Amino acid sequence: MRYRQRRQRGYILVLTLWMMAAFMIAAAYFARSVDEARLLLEAAEQNNRERIVLMDAEADIMFRLGVARITGHGLGEGADLMAMDSRYYQGSGVQIALQDERGLLRLNRLEREQFSRLLGVFGVPSRDRNILLDRLADYKDADEYRHLNGAELPEYKAAGLPGPPNRELRNPYELKSVLGWSAYTALWEDGRFIELLSTSDQVALNPNTAPWEVLATLPGVTEEAAKAVITRREMQPIAHGADFSAITGVPEEQLLFKLIYLPADEVAVNLHVPGASWIVRYNVRLTPNGRLMPWQLRNYMRLPLPPGHVLINETKFPPLPPRPAAAALVPVNPLSESGL
Repeated sequence: MRYRQRRQRGYILVLTLWMMAAFMIAAAYFARSVDEARLLLEAAEQNNRERIVLMDAEADIMFRLGVARITGHGLGEGADLMAMDSRYYQGSGVQIALQDERGLLRLNRLEREQFSRLLGVFGVPSRDRNILLDRLADYKDADEYRHLNGAELPEYKAAGLPGPPNRELRNPYELKSVLGWSAYTALWEDGRFIELLSTSDQVALNPNTAPWEVLATLPGVTEEAAKAVITRREMQPIAHGADFSAITGVPEEQLLFKLIYLPADEVAVNLHVPGASWIVRYNVRLTPNGRLMPWQLRNYMRLPLPPGHVLINETKFPPLPPRPAAAALVPVNPLSESGL
């Protein structure tokens, strides 16, 4: 009898221990589920806050583009002035930069020698530039004839890649899909190279908004001369070829038809929420005489920031200028006056 009682107590003890273990496992699973749900909720709340901040910033930019005049100085005038050379401003919970599309290199219309010089700025050896440029030409042209150093469908198949679309690039990031281009890490490591390019159809180049790397692609313009242009335009916009020639030492006739000293009617907008590892980028074409609205949006993208990008490094930026005063709220033709 005593043996049976001890045996029953042993069963009860084991059962109790198993039940306690089961309760502990269930409690741990429940706690983990609660933590995961909390993290998901916090992520959703953060995402909603970021969306609200971005929507406010987008509305602010569209407001400025709709009512402020674009001049050689930038968007707006006086205390309201925003530069259009990719410099960032710190807004309310968001960092904002505008870039005149005429200050970028036209990827689909870029002269071969000019593109070669840009690749040189980023350290691509001269022996490799013709290969990259021939492959880009084959990627874009409508025929299936291969350039000397190019690549058509057979080469892409051999590399296990989708074939070339045989059309113009729709955004600069498509360059990574061109056979061989992604292998040159210097072009992609900090995001700078891709920010110098545009698929806009704007003509010529605006030296008042172009980065020094872009200016250095012009014939005869050295890196030092390009940086001297940027130093000069901070004091006063460059108004004509004689000014540019005096700064760079390049004869004015050598750059004939290559420069226009006013911004285009198209602007690239960059938005970044501090701390985020991504950026929102889109283009705005101004259409003041449009039937539906005074602008058109295109190429709206949310893009990851590469390691080493200036925004990831938490650089401190100047505050966003105030919006134009109420008295200025009248529609204007943004390019009706030079403002120089």
